[in-house]
Amino acid sequence: MESSTHKMFNIILAFVIAVIGWAFVVYNYYPDTDVRYNDVPIIYIGEDMLADRGYGISEVSKENLYVVLKQQRVDCGSIDAKDINVIADVSDAVEGDNGIALQISGPNGTQIKDSEVKSVSVQVERAERQEMDVLVEYFEDTEADTEPFFKDLTADTVRVTGAASLMESVDKIVAYIKTTDTNNDFRSFTRELKALDRNGDEVPHITIEPGSVTFTAKKGYLKTVDVQVNTSDRNDGYERTITAPAQIVIKGSPADLAGVDTIETEEVYIGDIYEDSERELIYILPEGVQIARDSEGDNILQIRVSEKKEEPEEDQTESTESEEGTQN
Repeated sequence: MESSTHKMFNIILAFVIAVIGWAFVVYNYYPDTDVRYNDVPIIYIGEDMLADRGYGISEVSKENLYVVLKQQRVDCGSIDAKDINVIADVSDAVEGDNGIALQISGPNGTQIKDSEVKSVSVQVERAERQEMDVLVEYFEDTEADTEPFFKDLTADTVRVTGAASLMESVDKIVAYIKTTDTNNDFRSFTRELKALDRNGDEVPHITIEPGSVTFTAKKGYLKTVDVQVNTSDRNDGYERTITAPAQIVIKGSPADLAGVDTIETEEVYIGDIYEDSERELIYILPEGVQIARDSEGDNILQIRVSEKKEEPEEDQTESTESEEGTQN
């Protein structure tokens, strides 16, 4: 029994020594290995210079690719796809199809062994430009009754430039923050801006100037309130009827929202309107209260105009004859 146990021990010991010896040889005599990294993002630079010339990228053949690095085995656990730089410089691109060579580099001590492609195709077209408001939103889904309450933006509006075919998809410009980053006290943030479509997905290759903003924000709580629209008119033979939002959603701290059940508007004079029209409503908001995101477009007053129908005049002759007959 002891002999059998001793034999098993020797076998295990021999195996361990063999593994150690193999590792020693591999790491000292064959220290390099080839490692493939997938989904390495391609960074397109020079899009701002392209925008200055009135152009924008409408489509690219690739947004990411695989790269094979020759590296030391000991570095296998410390290198990630994000440590590899793949750059496509489009600053000199022209309208139409462009072949752009890729500049690929890895961490110190590595070599580029291979890559999925060596260049990309970039489609360039005439750009459109517009000014858009900056919004601050939570990055993740949140409770239905909260959203960021923000102020002191370094830029309330930004210049947005991109290929005409892509600009059609841009719905808003957003600075994202996390819900865990906010509480009931204001704190300062600096965030990059993103161009989003109606589904909340980022629209690529859109240039935003400035590209980031600084602001203060805290958690805002939502409340639905009634709207009191104030208008003035005149009696001039026209009948003017109005349609406006009956309710809006506001946000603020629980203390600032307490007791606020109705929001009034500044007075709108409609006596000089003679055809169906629209006017913008300006809400009179208490200190510490803002319009919530879902009600940002609910500020339109619709006015319908029609001529008043004149009352038919009574026949004076017939009335006189009737009175004389009564007297007789």
